[in-house]
Amino acid sequence: MLNRMNLIIFLKTMLRILSITRYIAKWNGIKIINDQASDVNYDGKVNAKDRMILTRHLAKWQEYEILPNNK
Repeated sequence: MLNRMNLIIFLKTMLRILSITRYIAKWNGIKIINDQASDVNYDGKVNAKDRMILTRHLAKWQEYEILPNNK
């Protein structure tokens, strides 16, 4: 069960994934405000790899418990 703080973190992460997905799909009007925060794997690009890492992190995949930029 999610407590209030975990729910807030979860929702913020889901919004981040949604924004990255729309950015990658080149939706009109979608801008990444903070490229550094969206570049989860620090490869210098905001792309599908970042979205995949965030999605797997939320799904609690093994070896994705800690995001690369949090190590």
